[in-house]
Amino acid sequence: MARYIVDSQIDNHEKYYFIREQESQDIVLLPSKYLMHKKRSKLSPNTIRRSAGAISYYLNYIDETGIQLDDVWEMPYDKQQEHFTDYLIWLQAGLHSGDSYKKKPYNETCNAYLKEVFRFYRFSGQQDESTKQLKVLSDMRIIVHNSVGVKRTLYRNTFHGYLQEKGHIGKTIEQDKIVILLKACANCRDQILLLLLAETGFRIGEL
Repeated sequence: MARYIVDSQIDNHEKYYFIREQESQDIVLLPSKYLMHKKRSKLSPNTIRRSAGAISYYLNYIDETGIQLDDVWEMPYDKQQEHFTDYLIWLQAGLHSGDSYKKKPYNETCNAYLKEVFRFYRFSGQQDESTKQLKVLSDMRIIVHNSVGVKRTLYRNTFHGYLQEKGHIGKTIEQDKIVILLKACANCRDQILLLLLAETGFRIGEL
């Protein structure tokens, strides 16, 4: 049984997510503080729920390996690299779900979980004056241009150990089936949402 689980609470029509230690029912403070930070950043509830899931998987993983979050900061580069690579393999095997017979996640999904873990570490590293940083993350500079040609430089951390991704494998919907869905809608709002989904490719939570 997983030690750490995702829980939620609705307060004044707002949904809040947090991580709970299952046996004691205590809220795990730092991960829950991170989720509150994402809530205050106006991210969608679906995005925060996925973040909560990713963090709970990682907490269960380090619990299984017998280490603490603070131990990871102190690891030398090669040990940190091994730690996060082993975590990806653990995810890839589907061990995070607690059901070995369940369908295994795609490499893209495993990488997305680890990226969320790195965001959590970045947040926790900024909670004290030392501003700690993981040794396995290297800085990458990306130059982008906006719609009017103004150049901007973005700085991102990257990890040389992600699983190889196969690219987008989602299914597309044919135009005649979109028309059928539009006719089945009970109101204009749902029709507008369907059209926006079809035209933009956004997730429903983003819309």
